[in-house]
Amino acid sequence: MWQMLSNGTTIFLAVLVFWQVEHQLKNLLGKFFLVYPVLVITSTSLLQLGLFGASRIDGKPHLNGCDRSVIACKTFGGLLAHITGFAWLEFWSEVQIHLDQDGIKWGVTLVFFVAYIVHMLMMLTCFKCRQKVLSVMGESSTDDEDDEASQQQHRWNEEAAEGLLEAGALMLAFLSMRLLKYEITGKFEDPLEEANQPRKPLYIIIMLVVTCVWLVSIVLVNCYCGSDDVEDEDPVVLDLGFRWLQVRSLQLLGKFACFTAALGMLTTIQWFLDLLLDRTGMAPTGRKYLTETADALITTALAYTMIWCIGKVDEILASAKSFAGLEATEDLLTTAGFMVGFAWEHVYRESIEAISAYGSEQLDQKEHSVNYLDLVLTFCILTFVLPSLYLHINPQARRSTRVAKKTFRQMFEEQTDEEEEKGMSQQS
Repeated sequence: MWQMLSNGTTIFLAVLVFWQVEHQLKNLLGKFFLVYPVLVITSTSLLQLGLFGASRIDGKPHLNGCDRSVIACKTFGGLLAHITGFAWLEFWSEVQIHLDQDGIKWGVTLVFFVAYIVHMLMMLTCFKCRQKVLSVMGESSTDDEDDEASQQQHRWNEEAAEGLLEAGALMLAFLSMRLLKYEITGKFEDPLEEANQPRKPLYIIIMLVVTCVWLVSIVLVNCYCGSDDVEDEDPVVLDLGFRWLQVRSLQLLGKFACFTAALGMLTTIQWFLDLLLDRTGMAPTGRKYLTETADALITTALAYTMIWCIGKVDEILASAKSFAGLEATEDLLTTAGFMVGFAWEHVYRESIEAISAYGSEQLDQKEHSVNYLDLVLTFCILTFVLPSLYLHINPQARRSTRVAKKTFRQMFEEQTDEEEEKGMSQQS
């Protein structure tokens, strides 16, 4: 539950901040294509620099038994990673829109594969830049795990790579979902918005089937092909080459599957609610608010149900001695967290727009004042939620995950000991 809350809160804050920054930049620079490269370059640079600073924070005193630098990397790195993912998403979505308007239909699909290749090249470039920075600072890699400089270097490489993987998976998941919606409905939709057009039952069935396929693939890949969770301290990811590319690609595809499954389930629920409310005669704005709120509540209930089921499945996995199954359950928890985060983000974003618009009408102010009120409300939410994420939610999530893994291993070892004792008694 703490892990789900952590993932959901990070997604929620990232979308709010990115949405506001994008609006402000468009107001300053106009609605030009130049806005998107500026967002991409700025967010990617901030991700690398932010994690560099977070990795060097003094780890003491601990937060609920967790190193402060680790929690800082998870908090600010996760936030910046998702903002970077949304920046890349907007860039490639704008490219898709131009290609679709020009009638280049095959180019719309090709963008997905180009985005994947470009992202891998960007990860490679950032890797080389990190090594160059460390070399200029006179810090070289050492094998001494107790050396503080070595730990900081490994942590920066690990968290920076993790952040870029999160950003790439988020971007690719939204692009793939947009392509799927395009194939199903024949229309392009904003990747961060849901259209209020009526949905056919066939659309919902197709989306549900695709979502279930992704969920099943997450479990099967972890159980039969091995986990994509590779420790970044391993020399294989500190040296460039085919093995580095293979490991990073598998990690990216694993996270991509989690994001896509989350978006697919969220879209299925929202389309189903749209279908139910199609003939109610409700005003479009009211129906939109009702759909978003009901979607968030249903999604949260579904996520808690998944958590309860995973708790039961963990006992079976311990009996089966399946550590790969444990990795699969962690990916499903990640999927649930993303799903809840996206759902509640939609609700709060619509609320901010409604509140700012109402305040503007009451004060007889113009459109630029609406943007000003949006900025104030977003800043207030960030001021209250971000410290809670850093001081309480993420430390609890990390501590709970560590305790859960320890308990799982104890169950595994106890059952192994019991089987050995039975085998010895039978032999005697």
